[in-house]
Amino acid sequence: MARADETPTRHAAIPAHEGNATRDCRLVDASFLSRVIEAGVIGVPAYRILIVEDDPLVALDIEAIVTRAGASDVVIAATLESAAMAARAPLDFALLDVDVLDGCTHAFATGLRDRAIPFAFVSASDPASLPPPLRDAPFVTKPFTARAIETLLPPVKPTFGGREADEP
Repeated sequence: MARADETPTRHAAIPAHEGNATRDCRLVDASFLSRVIEAGVIGVPAYRILIVEDDPLVALDIEAIVTRAGASDVVIAATLESAAMAARAPLDFALLDVDVLDGCTHAFATGLRDRAIPFAFVSASDPASLPPPLRDAPFVTKPFTARAIETLLPPVKPTFGGREADEP
């Protein structure tokens, strides 16, 4: 037990690898793990997701889901204007409500598609209300489950020494 004047040591479980097979998990000091990540031995790639949602509680719920799924950088935009500003930086994925405070996200979604940025709609709107070119986009209706959001996301893989964890 830590004394009141001591900072408790935090630990993280990491798999012990032998070749490509995981044998067991070992506890390591979390500060050591942080130093290993900072040194580039183990890397967590930046994974940036844009959430375009005008309901703050829904946006925070989606943010929690995508963060648990591995997103390292989540940007929430409640308007098309703020979404356009956020989309100037590289994006890995976007989750879009159809109707937000200052309009409809159809044109924004088309712009993402033109830039080859994957996206999905998360909305209470009817999927049939989408313009024909967007009807093939993934669509999750509200209310949604965490699993429904998670299945939309591309996988995020940690890297080890500059290569993905499952590469030989």
